[in-house]
Amino acid sequence: MVTIFAVTGTTGAGKDTLVDNAMDAMRAQGFTPYKISFSDQLREICTGIFPWLPNTTDQSVKNVPFVHDHNPKGFTPRQVWKDVATVIRNIQDNVLACRAGCEIDKIMIKENRTAVIFIPDLRSDPEYKVLRDLIPRKVKVHFVRVLDPQVNEDNCEPIDKPTWNFSTELDITNNKDKRALQEFNEFVQSKLEIKL
Repeated sequence: MVTIFAVTGTTGAGKDTLVDNAMDAMRAQGFTPYKISFSDQLREICTGIFPWLPNTTDQSVKNVPFVHDHNPKGFTPRQVWKDVATVIRNIQDNVLACRAGCEIDKIMIKENRTAVIFIPDLRSDPEYKVLRDLIPRKVKVHFVRVLDPQVNEDNCEPIDKPTWNFSTELDITNNKDKRALQEFNEFVQSKLEIKL
């Protein structure tokens, strides 16, 4: 059985932190979890178009204007990703979701349909639909929302916040302390019936 934990929330809510912590705990117990990011698909496309563009999620790089002869306007990697994502979604809104779906299929084949996959950046209805469509294929999908009490979601750019048109099994308020990490790990444990 493939089990997917799809995490949604605004930029900076702590989605990756929760997922990385749970994955580390699983590895310490001998498990091999996978992480697939919808934004990884976007960065891969952008790097193909703009080979000079850094392909990193490091905060100290992605939000800093990148100096390069082919980047005379000094865009940050994140600005390029957002602009390309907007164009892609205006043409076909499910492209990135479908690419991530293919990655999930590859893992299912490699692991003989037994795997744990974390997706730390569920934001759009097409992404949600790709995951929901996996359920009839004997894939368990658990949806988690991470809320940052310091972020006013109404002030976020559309690409930085989820559409909230999907239901979640667990809402975690992340006060940037160990409680959120523990709550997410306990949720993962309960769904996988393991001890982390």
